[in-house]
Amino acid sequence: MSRQGIGRSLRDIKDALNAHKKAAQWSQSVAMLVEMRYMKVRSDAVTYNTVVSTLGRAKQWARAVQIFQDMQHYGPAPSVVTYSALVSIFVKCHRWQAALSCWEDLHRRALQPNTILINAVISACDSGKQWRTALSLFSGFASQKLHPDVTTFSSTITACARAQFWPEALGVLAESRRQAVAPDLVMYNASINACDKGAEWPRAVALLREIESRDLRPDTISYNSTISACERGWEWTQALSFFAEMQRNHLQATVVTCAALIAACGRGQHWQGAVSLFENFSSLGRQPDIVVYSTLISACAWGHQWALSLSLLARIQGEGLKPDIVVYNSAISACEKASEWQQACLVFEDMNCSGLAPSVGSYVPLLSAFSKAGQWQHALSLVVHLDRSGFKLDPAMRRLVVTVYQQAAASDSRGALRDPRRSPLVAPRRSDGFEQDQM
Repeated sequence: MSRQGIGRSLRDIKDALNAHKKAAQWSQSVAMLVEMRYMKVRSDAVTYNTVVSTLGRAKQWARAVQIFQDMQHYGPAPSVVTYSALVSIFVKCHRWQAALSCWEDLHRRALQPNTILINAVISACDSGKQWRTALSLFSGFASQKLHPDVTTFSSTITACARAQFWPEALGVLAESRRQAVAPDLVMYNASINACDKGAEWPRAVALLREIESRDLRPDTISYNSTISACERGWEWTQALSFFAEMQRNHLQATVVTCAALIAACGRGQHWQGAVSLFENFSSLGRQPDIVVYSTLISACAWGHQWALSLSLLARIQGEGLKPDIVVYNSAISACEKASEWQQACLVFEDMNCSGLAPSVGSYVPLLSAFSKAGQWQHALSLVVHLDRSGFKLDPAMRRLVVTVYQQAAASDSRGALRDPRRSPLVAPRRSDGFEQDQM
């Protein structure tokens, strides 16, 4: 393209860049910008901002940073719109630290932010679980003579919910009413989610009813969070009633719905209901994921259904899914609750063979199973491995370890605790399949 060609088309170049933006043709946009620079045709801020926005649609954050640096070096100076576009890219790419760095750079340049930019930075705070910074940005609207909008309130509530600070989330919701910003469904859903994280099921239910009173229609997300809040609050019958209401409203259950309902039944020790929900979900042609299986195994554990738990573990493996640490821990817990310590050993060994490193949640039920069965030799061996793993023990776990030692001391008629050569910690492979040096 000649200098004269660019000169004749300069009036149309922004239209061309906007067309590339709509078509997500970021490489063409960058090429056009590079060629303009090569031909020494100076671009304005709007041209650069359009290219940065195009890169944002393609999540090309590294190239966007290069364009931003070019603006600082060659000009024109980045504007608030530039910063807004760049922060939005960082939010999409889960680079919240870079977004906050942009915010700090904007202040160093003494630029006045707008609502769009602050909303983007609050979203970055949500991604980085920086809820205090999000609240600080929210509180700063008045000092900057700006007015928060629905997106501002929704993003701030979501940031508080993710950090499990439900009182602050509900405080932001109340502030929206004081500022005459009508809450939309997104704001309500974020608030219910915050109540879910705090196990505040009565408040979640109240917000669900408030949605209806404002002529809004609760969606699947609204019900999922409410059902989950009831589950966390041990209100399994309430959870089932909201599921029934969800069906009456012709809303389709998701994997999240299924997992929350099964967990609720588990807490209510209604394992039959959990199994029934799982079977109904599967009969609809929906593929359960690891989370659903894990919650079902936990529900079976509450009902002392260790055999069914192990059957589900085998089913997971048969369907080509890879059990995670939560699934294995749930299966071990099921065996422990049913006093099946040998089966718990086998599950623990299977977990080790799968390449998963045991967590505290793996050791606790297994150690409890040994303690209940009076298997102090196995228990002592496990305590040693637990100590070597460097896990930080909570008070309940420490009490369990003390119980193991007391149990061992009471049963140590042969003096094995005092004689290392006779200690069970150096015992050979046992016929029951539990090999101590593998734990």
